[in-house]
Amino acid sequence: MPGVGLRRLTQLGWLALGLTSFLAACGEDGPPPPRVPSRIALASGDNQDAQVGVQLAQPLAFVVSDQQGPLSGIKVDFALSDATGFLSVTSATSDANGAVSVRWTVGGQLGNQTLTATVTGITPATARATVREGPPALLTPVSEASQFVVVGGTVPNPPVVKVTDAFGNPIANQAVTFVDATDRSILTGATATSDAAGRASLTSWKIGRAAGSYTVQASTASGITANFVAFGIPSLLQITAGDNQSANAGTLVTQLPTVRAFDDQNQPLPGVTVTYRVTGGGGRLLAGGAVQTGATGLATAPGWVLGTTAGANELTAETPGIPNLVFRATGIAAVPSAVAILSGQGQTGFNGNFGSARPSVRITDAGGRPVAGTPVTFALTAGGGSVSAATPTTDFDGVATLGAWRFGTGAQSLSATAGALPPVAFTATVATPPASSYQITVRYLGPEPSASQKAAFDEAAAKWGSLILGDLSDVPFVPGDDMSFCGGQTLDETIDDLLIFARIDRIDGPGNVLGQAGACYIRDDDFLSVVGIMQFDVDDVTNLESSGRFKDVVLHEMGHVIGLGSLWNLKGLITGRATGDPFFNGASARMAFASAMATPTAFTGNTVPVENTGGGGTRDVHWRESTITNELMTGFLNTGSNPLSAITVASFRDEGYLVNDAGADQFSFGAALLAVSTPPQRLHTREWDAPIRTKDRAGRVVRSLDPRAGPFRR
Repeated sequence: MPGVGLRRLTQLGWLALGLTSFLAACGEDGPPPPRVPSRIALASGDNQDAQVGVQLAQPLAFVVSDQQGPLSGIKVDFALSDATGFLSVTSATSDANGAVSVRWTVGGQLGNQTLTATVTGITPATARATVREGPPALLTPVSEASQFVVVGGTVPNPPVVKVTDAFGNPIANQAVTFVDATDRSILTGATATSDAAGRASLTSWKIGRAAGSYTVQASTASGITANFVAFGIPSLLQITAGDNQSANAGTLVTQLPTVRAFDDQNQPLPGVTVTYRVTGGGGRLLAGGAVQTGATGLATAPGWVLGTTAGANELTAETPGIPNLVFRATGIAAVPSAVAILSGQGQTGFNGNFGSARPSVRITDAGGRPVAGTPVTFALTAGGGSVSAATPTTDFDGVATLGAWRFGTGAQSLSATAGALPPVAFTATVATPPASSYQITVRYLGPEPSASQKAAFDEAAAKWGSLILGDLSDVPFVPGDDMSFCGGQTLDETIDDLLIFARIDRIDGPGNVLGQAGACYIRDDDFLSVVGIMQFDVDDVTNLESSGRFKDVVLHEMGHVIGLGSLWNLKGLITGRATGDPFFNGASARMAFASAMATPTAFTGNTVPVENTGGGGTRDVHWRESTITNELMTGFLNTGSNPLSAITVASFRDEGYLVNDAGADQFSFGAALLAVSTPPQRLHTREWDAPIRTKDRAGRVVRSLDPRAGPFRR
């Protein structure tokens, strides 16, 4: 068999050649060849199970090796099949035993998840974990979360929720309870169990017969919840008045638009919110458009002012879940026919003072209906004096009001002219201001003030005494009167006209609270101050004296004791308190404000603007710094002069004092004054945090009032 012999010989030849090569290699000098990993194997931790999002109980351990055994210093990279999982490390280097380990927090995918350990160039190793759903974590509405339902009706789509774990995996066999906490609904099947898809359903939900919102809450024993809202709406909304009417363009319609809501039994439905909105013609509403139906089911729109251009106008009444209703009106081009005095006739006052009422006229057409948009010119005809903002335009009620009338001397007259209509005349009687009979007594508490500090109080009292003229009723005090909230001094005297306790003492150091001031007792018949208090921090006083501004601060705080800001709310003289645009509504101060404008169109907001920034002690009790700038009674002390203006003095006329605003400091405001180079210093004062007592002329305490609670109604 020659073939077999040849083959055997060949094999022996290769074996000899290999042996020769091996022997030759062993005989060479140099290092052994590097070890190269050839295998990575899972040593422990495979096939564990856990809930979603939970770390496996055992770490995963892997060993890296070659043909000779474990290898150290080899980088191993780890990766997960579920991206929502988490690893303690994403790579590791094998130790002296070739081992690496990692902690595995499984992700949200149910069933099998895998972890792969990879070394470059060799087959990866894989570990597996079995993952089951976690505890209930979410209760998600599946059906509509909010629906409209006619009152007394059944919600068309009963609430359905889905119970899931934190990863959204459905959880079966979970008890879900549906509850109306207000107990205004009838629920059927209020306890349900989630199915394989995690869903649980309320069988039916019937709401009550009242309009408004109804809420059902679904919850599990573990405390997770979901809310459903049903809005009880009318079965019908009808126009009952105010459609298809006409009025002069720019004026109020005669009949206010009104709708009525009915329930499913055709009975009037109260408590339905109807929102009126102008949708055509460019008109406006006099107030916010949201109105609720009353006991008779009626909801009437606030005043609807038609657009200023003659033509079609539309107003829409909207209630969610109900078709909108549209009111139509026609604006007519009006022709002025008559002008008549409305207010401000026959006033009395002092030379150089503002009146107590703003002159106004009403323009009407031949049918006696108001005419809007007609310019009116007010002009002085006798007695000198001055007028400001003297060319107003009639409003929706046909009324034009003069900005300001400051009296001159002698007989006073003023005309108001509208186009070719005959002018009308206003007259006023003025006299020379009498000597002041208003007395302010300052009594000091605590450490004795310095001579210069006393001089500041004396000058302030004299200044206010020259501006407030009228003597007020005397008020007796006896030792039994409570003064604990007002300096603690016992009184046994009759006060005429104002007693102020003043204290300069340490409060909280420089730059913090400067002090506080306000009225303690006021007269019960006119709500004018009779006893007040002023307190200052001695550290701030020292700084103010060194800068020459202490006198201004004392004058300012004494104004608060007399009543500026501190008594406005009780007297109903502030509108919009605690809003973004509070303003003083007294007529005399409004005239002084108009007169102080550098240009008649310098300000278009509500007059007189009150401070709308800062906390207690600043906002709602001062003039607005951003508009009236450096006037003394803003809440900020400006560099340079801080004039006590006629705005402030006239406001005391509105409070009920007899004043001479002709003695006020010269003052005007406008754009130029806003560009001050040095920021003003805020007067950090606190509100006088105590009720105000009222006393009658016999000295009896009649009532205790909170000045922040609102206007007192007698």
